[in-house]
Amino acid sequence: MDTWQKESDSQIDYYYDDSPLRLPSISIRDVLLDYQQFKAARVLQLHFRGWLCRKRFLKQRAAVTTISRWFRGYICSKKRFFATQEDLQATVLAYYNHYAIKIQAFYRGWRNRLFIHDVRALTRMQLNAAQDVINCIAYQLHTLLREQKLPGVYSLRATE
Repeated sequence: MDTWQKESDSQIDYYYDDSPLRLPSISIRDVLLDYQQFKAARVLQLHFRGWLCRKRFLKQRAAVTTISRWFRGYICSKKRFFATQEDLQATVLAYYNHYAIKIQAFYRGWRNRLFIHDVRALTRMQLNAAQDVINCIAYQLHTLLREQKLPGVYSLRATE
């Protein structure tokens, strides 16, 4: 016997190359039951593997969601940092601009008071101008008197 052979229906003996390989006797009912158990085990494995894949997928999706959430938070914090920095720069610039305008106003007021609205200097200039006018008039009257160009006026004193 060179190939596998079957000797009887009640007891199945297999031979290969003239060496007997004893297997327990298997009936059709046992084979069908074994096949049904195999199919049931396959269905159980199918459902278990499906459940395991869904579980892994949900875990991966949760990990992706967590990573995305952390990354979006990181981006928002960076944007918030830059926005806060820009707001701070604008506030500092407005602060310096406000006080630069104050300094300009103080300087302009000081300059106006020093050179334009100096009342004492203005009073002194008016007094000097009035004295100059009086001196000029007195000198011209003196010159007219000395040259006797005005008849009847010889002195500024009251006549006696």
